[in-house]
Amino acid sequence: MIPAYGPPAQLAELLSDISRQELDPTLFDVLVVDDGSPTPIEPQLHGEERLPAFLRVVSKPNGGGPAARNFGAALAAGDRLLFLDQDLRIPNNFVRVHLELGRAFPGAAISTAYVNQPLDPSGSFSTWYLKQASEWTRVAREQGEDVADGVREVSALGLSSTNCSLSRAAFLKSGGFPVFRFSGMEDQAFGLVLSVAGVRVLRTTRAEARHLEARVNVGSFCERQRIGAAGAAEFASRFPEALGAPDQTEWNRIWGAPSSADSITLSLKKVVRRLLATRSGAAVLRQSVRATEALAPKSRCLGTLYSAAVGSSLQAGWRAGFAIYASRN
Repeated sequence: MIPAYGPPAQLAELLSDISRQELDPTLFDVLVVDDGSPTPIEPQLHGEERLPAFLRVVSKPNGGGPAARNFGAALAAGDRLLFLDQDLRIPNNFVRVHLELGRAFPGAAISTAYVNQPLDPSGSFSTWYLKQASEWTRVAREQGEDVADGVREVSALGLSSTNCSLSRAAFLKSGGFPVFRFSGMEDQAFGLVLSVAGVRVLRTTRAEARHLEARVNVGSFCERQRIGAAGAAEFASRFPEALGAPDQTEWNRIWGAPSSADSITLSLKKVVRRLLATRSGAAVLRQSVRATEALAPKSRCLGTLYSAAVGSSLQAGWRAGFAIYASRN
């Protein structure tokens, strides 16, 4: 099942990958949920050269990824569900590995290893992003404990819904994907409800997907980080048993308001981030980034500016999400 929104170019590439799987195509069907795209997706797929044998496209009003996944799961026909994101590229053994591990670990949720990479790797920000993505991949692969060759059991917070398969019974028992006001914490929230339902979370390196970012620039990346940080505050307020209430989390210590417990360095970072999050501060930072990208694209200073922009966005998002939590308590 694939939630989709917007132009279908990347979706068509993923569907082409699915059509090439090392598996009898009659053993699975593909359901695309058009999540209220401005231009309907289905007509735009007509004429594509390679599409899965059994492909169905349904539409719903826009509501975000978790709601689209829940909608699709209710319509899917199979006993095992596999959720994919439209900006993935998958190898030919991908679906087979999911099915094999589903049979070997019938009560578990399975996800494969994946790497994040920009669709266009050129440019200073893409270079910076690739370094960050490499670190995310390293940390993810070190998590958990081996349970089989190329398979690790990870914590509930280590779930990736970018690609995730599980039995329909496990999905129904969990209650499905929690729907948030802010996006960014869907994976962790779904992992938690699966954990409560007694579903193990496994990650395998027997197949590896690529997660292609089409909009890798400092502006769009910072906006996603801002929304994600607001989502983190919402997540903590809805699932305090996982990491504590928002005011007790490590996120709040790093991104929250200055406190007497902060070190001098952290206090200074918070003050600077807050200044950079103002309209005038953000304008100065944008101008500094553009000037440095044009004049010194390989300068270490540029990486510092990118980190400052991301940090200020995270702090602004967290404070916005935390304010909503505080107003209710």
